[in-house]
Parts: sequence; C-alpha cells; structure tokens
Amino acid sequence: PVTLKHTDHDSVAVNGVGMAPYMISVSLMVIALSANVIFEKLLYGSTTNNKKGLLKKKILINSGVALLDSIILYGVLLLMGVKMAHPVLTFEIILLGSYVFMAMVTLLVSVSEQLGSFISLLLLLLQTGASGGSYPIELSPRFFQIVHPYLPMSYLVSGLRQTISRTGDIGEELMVLLLFLLTFSSLIFLVTLKKKRRTFQLQLHQTHPT
Repeated sequence: PVTLKHTDHDSVAVNGVGMAPYMISVSLMVIALSANVIFEKLLYGSTTNNKKGLLKKKILINSGVALLDSIILYGVLLLMGVKMAHPVLTFEIILLGSYVFMAMVTLLVSVSEQLGSFISLLLLLLQTGASGGSYPIELSPRFFQIVHPYLPMSYLVSGLRQTISRTGDIGEELMVLLLFLLTFSSLIFLVTLKKKRRTFQLQLHQTHPT
C-alpha cells in the first residue's frame, strides 16, 4: 500500500569523501600552528630583536605559506581521486580558510608569543569538537553547539561540504570567512602600529632621557 521514493542530495561515494571537509580544515589549522610556533625560528629567524620587522616578515612569509599549502592540499585531493562537484569553488574556499587560520594564529602569537601559542592550540582542540566535522553539531554536547557559530572552522567545513558534494551554495560561508579574515588582518595591522609606536617611544626615551 506504500511506495517509497529515495532521493540522494549528496554525492558522497565513500566515507573518506564525507570526512574530507573536516580533515582539510584541521590540516589548514595545523599548518598555521606549525608555521607560527614549531618552525618559527626556521622561517623567520631570531625572535629577540626588531619585533616590528619580524612581524612584517611573518605576514609576508605566512601569506606565501598559506597559498602554498592550499595548492598542495588541493593537489593531494586530486591525486587521491576525490570527485568534487565544484572544483574551482573548492580551491577558493580552501585558500580563504587557509588565510583565515594563518591570520588568526599570527595575530595571537604576535600579541603574546607563549600565551598566543597556547590559545591557538586550545582553539584547534575546540574547533575539532565544535565544527560539526565528524558528527552533526546537533549530536554534540550543548557547549559545542553554543560556540559552533563563532568559530571559523564551522563555516569552512560547511562550505567544503557544499563545494565537494552538494550544490556549491557557499554565499554565507564566504561572507563569514571574509569577515573573520578582515577582522584578524585589521587587528594584526593595529598590533604592528602599536609595536611601532612603542619602539619609537623607547628610542625617544633613550635619546632624551628624563
């Protein structure tokens, strides 16, 4: 007496494709942490003198690292045979997410090297649980559901799901990620000005001590 009709709106052939948005997002965050914390001296040199110059160098190098890791990560997806519903949009949101995470960690480490590194690690752990990457956010603890809308990884995971397996409608995700990027970049600029002003005041004090 009953006829069932099934329609699959998601093109997800295997579980690995379904987990790809989550693992891509985690990878980008780990790369941002690695560049600013683990390989800091190797990439930027000494961290003791000329803080303003170091911050400018970080911004330049980190921009290149974010671009390079996006290209490599996207190439790995192609080599693994991941079929994307919207390949160009997938690369674009990977690149944007890479810059967002890099700017976020760069800002935190620039404000306070040790405390910023610790907070960045906490944000990585928080986002792995609250982004809804492995399970729907509705199945996560209440705390994760509350912080979910305020974390950039939530929007990157959602956007990648759309571009890899669904309709490619990522207008909201792009807007929020761009807002995150503009906010972090503006704060980095303010930190640079503050460090520059502090350096100038120190030099002035040394030249004309009271």
